[in-house]
Amino acid sequence: MRSFVYTLLRMSPAGTALVVLDFYLFGPEEYALIVNRLLRLIAVLVCWNMTEGTVMLWIKARENNSSQRRGYGVVALGLALTTLFVMQAFRAQASQGMFLTLLAILALRGMSRAGWEQNRAHVSVATSTLSHCLLAGLSFALALGEIQAQVICVAIAVGTLLGAVEMTWHADALSQIHNRWVRPMYRVCLAGAPALIGTLALIGYLERLYLAVYLLLPVAAPVIRRSATDGSISRVYLRRVMLLYLLFIGIMILCRVYS
Repeated sequence: MRSFVYTLLRMSPAGTALVVLDFYLFGPEEYALIVNRLLRLIAVLVCWNMTEGTVMLWIKARENNSSQRRGYGVVALGLALTTLFVMQAFRAQASQGMFLTLLAILALRGMSRAGWEQNRAHVSVATSTLSHCLLAGLSFALALGEIQAQVICVAIAVGTLLGAVEMTWHADALSQIHNRWVRPMYRVCLAGAPALIGTLALIGYLERLYLAVYLLLPVAAPVIRRSATDGSISRVYLRRVMLLYLLFIGIMILCRVYS
């Protein structure tokens, strides 16, 4: 069950535009087009995740000379062809720049998964966080057709906080590396999202109501304190970090509704 929730969270930046934008400003046809584009984006991500997982199973089966490797290979090929078909459907509703961004996101997600599997966790920390930020940004691009400054900040906030979720999920792998920048980045990702959105509200780019995100800092404080004290990232805090992300999204939705 926890793995299923984690998988959903990793795809959630695709719906960031629905969380933040006031769709009462759009006409019915525009709204239907935006939803259509986002659903196609989500379909690509689902197919890609399934293909990615099956390919990893095929690689492991081949390394172990398992009799199941042919079955995994056939399924992986079928899923790869399905992914290409869905990507073409997305391409029909997106610009070239959006499509290239999608390809970059998929490449980064592939690098991230390979990094976790091959004990190159420091690579995955960077690629996974960047992919989440780009995915949130692509969600806005599909809805607005352009990217504005405050939209970029929201995409970064969503992507970095989800990056902290992914780092917590793979805490065991991160405990084996000694890159000095990983732990500080983890703490920045946890505190940065509410701090960034709150700052936008303070300087007038968002409604004052968005200052409510500062309420998340006490939730993140124990995790940040633990990481700063012993320099570790602990999976013990996985539920808290997941809850932090969900609360952040929930507060953003409430602020949009009542602003």
